[in-house]
Amino acid sequence: MFSALRHLTLRALLPLLSVSLLGATLAGAQTFNCGSTGSDGALSFPASATPVTHVFDPKTFNPPLDPDGDGVYHFTTVNIPANVTVKIRAPEVGWVPLHWLCTGNVTIAGKLDLDGEAGHPAGAPIQEHVPSIPGPGGFPGGWGCVKSSGLDGAHGFGSGSGNVFCQPLRGGNGNRGDGPINYGVTNDNGQGGGAGGGALLLASNTAITVTGIVSARFGLGYQDGTSGAIRLLAPTIGGDGRLDCGRNKNGWYGYIRLEATNDNFSGTIDAGTNIRRVTLAPTATTILPQGGVAKARLVRINGVAVPGTPSGLFVMPPDVEINTDQTVTFEVEASGIPLGTKVTIFLWNETEQVLTFDTAPLEGSVASSMATGTRKVPNGWSRGFIYAQWTQ
Repeated sequence: MFSALRHLTLRALLPLLSVSLLGATLAGAQTFNCGSTGSDGALSFPASATPVTHVFDPKTFNPPLDPDGDGVYHFTTVNIPANVTVKIRAPEVGWVPLHWLCTGNVTIAGKLDLDGEAGHPAGAPIQEHVPSIPGPGGFPGGWGCVKSSGLDGAHGFGSGSGNVFCQPLRGGNGNRGDGPINYGVTNDNGQGGGAGGGALLLASNTAITVTGIVSARFGLGYQDGTSGAIRLLAPTIGGDGRLDCGRNKNGWYGYIRLEATNDNFSGTIDAGTNIRRVTLAPTATTILPQGGVAKARLVRINGVAVPGTPSGLFVMPPDVEINTDQTVTFEVEASGIPLGTKVTIFLWNETEQVLTFDTAPLEGSVASSMATGTRKVPNGWSRGFIYAQWTQ
């Protein structure tokens, strides 16, 4: 089961979650080649004597990284020094799993953090009832109920789970927020659900050394999200650090896979039985993305264009303002999703129940398709999401 999710709002649109497929093909050369062209140069962060965190955002680089949004990066080397945490969240990287391909060495002495975020706390005001943010390629958690309005808690997003092959590369599921005991008599606004951990393929033509931490853990919540996936691929993998796709309170782990000719990693690997350590043949293996990235986004509501980078916040001015009590049209644009798929639109209104409706089936081509859906929009602020799901 594959799915693509985009947070939207009526008045507020949040980003897209999507699925990327990764395949492997054999080549005839005698040295390992992960497929990196090296065109993105070296990814290196300055050393620090005290703990510091950097949020990885490809748009802030000059020139910007990953302009086509497929989640594939072509580095020469990667270096994360001790005391340095590199935090990767789904919105900044386009909601896709990450493929970091490197011609040279990867050294992680600090922390590479792809964790899902926690759900909003119980008692949070309605404006803070938003889905928790996942790691790259993971899925958001649901929001909690609202006492004053009787709004129920929402299920998290995502379907199915990853696998020990880490192909396709997939992050963890989000989980549900707290629902009311009885409408109007809950003790407080409910807690949100945790988001899923991210998904990363980290590949090098030479060596990967982890003396720090690579983490793709679940986000805490009323119900925890699930951890994501970490796949390391290089002729030599070493270090005494930690690889973490640990268990949530429901007992679910993520997936960790190490593929090396010389597997010298002596650190901690936390993924329960979802761990595979595979001998990589010294003959050439080229890792290339196949299948592209599934994407869907809301482009217009009632003819009004939705911003390319919407805020998703209950603040003025809204991302989109609707001045009619009549039925309005929602226009969705997609790519990489099979034709005939219907996109489900969720509207979460500040005074009414959560409303859901489907668009017509996607039409056009797999590379570029469109669909529309119609309904009346409740008064007041609304936050929404679009979600596509299909079998393949």
